[in-house]
Amino acid sequence: FETAYAQASWTLPSHASMFTGLDPIAHGVTSQKGRLVEAHLTVAEILRDAGYSTAAWVGRGTHSFVGSERGLAQGFDRYEHAPHAEPSLWQALLHAYDPNLKRKHKGSLGEGEAEITKVLEWLASRPPSPFFLFVHLDDVHSQPEGRPYNSPPPYHDRFCPGEVEDY
Repeated sequence: FETAYAQASWTLPSHASMFTGLDPIAHGVTSQKGRLVEAHLTVAEILRDAGYSTAAWVGRGTHSFVGSERGLAQGFDRYEHAPHAEPSLWQALLHAYDPNLKRKHKGSLGEGEAEITKVLEWLASRPPSPFFLFVHLDDVHSQPEGRPYNSPPPYHDRFCPGEVEDY
């Protein structure tokens, strides 16, 4: 995208804003311990009440920033966490290279394929009727070399040239 906007720079308040259409100050999910309160109406609740099936797959546990414990499951008929428990081969190799990387990236590398497989199974098994599906893939946060959030030049320091070499 040439231009992209988000209500927040991190997952929890961004997702609460996506689901409610509210600014983080309005929905109140602004800290790492935040939780979307049930008083806020979500798009999933609106669509469910309009007769849509609502389902979500998030590649993290219940207490993650997209977990049901954060109130983000409001309005979903089905809200699935971490679709598989077995570590991927990539995670095992990463751990063999550096045990700290496995802890840092546990649950983020190589889960997208398993998550999408479960989503496709759900889509194939359901009757043809309106639905709202939310899929959260966490793989984007990790790169094969195990350094999250590294973008290639010239993007890595586009807004502060030369100032983020060790960031």
